[in-house]
Amino acid sequence: MQNQTSPRFLVCAGSTHEAIDQVRAWGNIFTGNTGFAVARALAAYGPVDLVTSNQQHLQRLAAGGVSAHPITGHGFVSHADLAARMDQLMGEHPDYGAVAMSAAVADYTPAGGF
Repeated sequence: MQNQTSPRFLVCAGSTHEAIDQVRAWGNIFTGNTGFAVARALAAYGPVDLVTSNQQHLQRLAAGGVSAHPITGHGFVSHADLAARMDQLMGEHPDYGAVAMSAAVADYTPAGGF
């Protein structure tokens, strides 16, 4: 009998917020609930890295007992945070079984307020 390991998954969820100035940020209302549901479904098959902007999801994961396989939460705020975290995780786990991108992403940084 061959020893098979469970695939590992990467899921991105939530929304980016880009600073306009020290007080204001540009973002959107997406919560990451869809990505959290995808992560929980995939965790039936293997461990999941969930990169999310939703602090409540991160707290829920920290409390444990969410799924059969572990879901490890990683936070982000801006597009640069998200991209850096994905680069890091994909470097650590180049053999992800699947990557699910459900984050609402702004791929720009405002030049400032006027």
